[in-house]
Amino acid sequence: MGGRLMFGTDTGFLRDYSVEEEYRQLGLAGLSFEDVLAMLTTMPAEEFDVAAHVGRIHVGYDGDLTVIAADPASGKMEDFARVLYTIRAGKVIFARNRQ
Repeated sequence: MGGRLMFGTDTGFLRDYSVEEEYRQLGLAGLSFEDVLAMLTTMPAEEFDVAAHVGRIHVGYDGDLTVIAADPASGKMEDFARVLYTIRAGKVIFARNRQ
């Protein structure tokens, strides 16, 4: 119907909650890896009118990245939740303790 889908959660402050089930449900609803990736990157950048410098990996962009442990394109949407690093403006601001 022409709507724009974006992913967000208000549970980021909870230490005992994982968004894995939310990603799994998106896949069960028929969304593809590409759909979910856009919901996390380009769609919010366009909606909030910042697509000229965020939402993609591109020379001259802000350098905000999330590095995940596995490839959700292989069929497990839950892999979007397996964050190893979060990088903002080219600096690591989160690194999962990898013991």
